[in-house]
Amino acid sequence: MGSVNGKYLTKTKGMWKLLNAFIKTCRRGNEMMAKKSLLDYQREYERIIHADQPRKGILLAGLMTEMEKQFKIPVQRNIEWERENIKVLAMYRKLSITRTL
Repeated sequence: MGSVNGKYLTKTKGMWKLLNAFIKTCRRGNEMMAKKSLLDYQREYERIIHADQPRKGILLAGLMTEMEKQFKIPVQRNIEWERENIKVLAMYRKLSITRTL
């Protein structure tokens, strides 16, 4: 009976780890859905470029995609939108220039 309980505890610990990983993923998803300020994007940019990560370009591309959705960055150049969103465009271009895919 002791071995059965041991197996149960091992399965339970495994399930808790899986559940915790799922919760963390959901939280990250909710954070991505929350609106970020340009300062938040700047901080994330700094974190990415100073980190020792081989996938910096991919992370920067993801950050650009977030900005595209949040700020409704047009696919084609739109002079009026650019005039109204100078700081957003500057941050977006910074990400684009830094990114190497």
